[in-house]
Amino acid sequence: MTKQMNKPTAIFLTVILTLSIMITDFPCIYAEESQELTDVNREACATAEYLLNALNTADISPYNYKEVILILRSGIDSGDLLHRYCNLMESNITDGRLMIEGSENITMYAAYLIVLALHGDNALNVNGNNIAEAFDRLLASYTSAEELNTAVENPYYYDFIVPAVFAYEDYMEHSDSVKKLLRDAIMLNYKRTEAGCGIDYWGISGDNNAAVLPALNYFSNSIEIADAIADAVTFNNSLIMEDGGSRFDNGEYSTASNANSTGAALYLYSVLKNENNKNSYHALLNFKSALTPGAYTYYGEDNMYATVDALKGMIAYQMMLDNKGLPFDVTNEVTRILSPEQPEETTGHEETTTANHLDKTTDTAVTEENTDTSAAIPDTKTPETSTASNSSAKTGENDSMTAILLMLCVLSTGTVIFARKTALQQHGK
Repeated sequence: MTKQMNKPTAIFLTVILTLSIMITDFPCIYAEESQELTDVNREACATAEYLLNALNTADISPYNYKEVILILRSGIDSGDLLHRYCNLMESNITDGRLMIEGSENITMYAAYLIVLALHGDNALNVNGNNIAEAFDRLLASYTSAEELNTAVENPYYYDFIVPAVFAYEDYMEHSDSVKKLLRDAIMLNYKRTEAGCGIDYWGISGDNNAAVLPALNYFSNSIEIADAIADAVTFNNSLIMEDGGSRFDNGEYSTASNANSTGAALYLYSVLKNENNKNSYHALLNFKSALTPGAYTYYGEDNMYATVDALKGMIAYQMMLDNKGLPFDVTNEVTRILSPEQPEETTGHEETTTANHLDKTTDTAVTEENTDTSAAIPDTKTPETSTASNSSAKTGENDSMTAILLMLCVLSTGTVIFARKTALQQHGK
């Protein structure tokens, strides 16, 4: 006749079974996150390959900087693309100045500095030319935000100019005044109207906000700027359609979602760690070309601009999922190149780079403003704050899992000892 299990033993086994179920749930959570990143990597690589093939079959231009940077960030084998682009840009240096079509161009300087960092080159000595110094001198030559805006021409370019300044600020004599000038110039493009709010460039649109706000976010220790970002994101959220994609504006020029605006929205939401990033990514996939691997469409036709916007969004989302910072931020690359005596940056340091920049900016750019940042701003956290939160959450999950495993070991050992003792007692009866 079989003996019934006694109550204490049953309790022990029940606890162990419960903990085992909890532990088996953890891999499912991590597998889901890992699968999302794997999928994004695959899609981004296919699109980067498409753009790389396009650049390899044509003469490369200085204005292809966005494609070059995104292709490099995708992680694919880009062959000699980087070497070709750097050689082209270097051939345009005259008397220490980068001359594109006969004149200096702020955006071209910024793009070249970013590419040099990704190439592992010292921008302070490109065949004896200090590109960071020339960039600094040109920016410092503008005495007002209005004058700088006129020189930049399109506020979209600040998305490259601002990261370049922050990455090389330690090697720029006028970096503090330049950062304030940049912040003021960007804010000149910000408008609030009854119809919506955000960056006004030939009108207010989701694309404008997505292209400019990531640069403005570098200065978000200012309440004025943080509010502007929050308001503009609210406007962008209103442009999300039923299919999850985004349209260009509130209906004046667009009534349906498209790849360009959805890719732009994905970029914005990924940089700001906004919860809409995942839905935007999956909606973007609806615009993949049915005929050409890696290409994206505009009104059903393969379109290069749509493809670049799509890749820009995907790279930002990919880097966010992988805790690798922002697509155009090369601060860590510059540090490794220009301060080789320092130990290599850890992932944790990379995730807090922008935080260090924001601390420095507060003293020079917003001292005259109310900088009380106690007010909560939903879904518009600065990159470093959000990344730190994500890291802490992951650390907490790992700690919890470790604790559960240790508890399971202890309980398992206790159960064996208890069962053995009980068996001996029963045997002795």
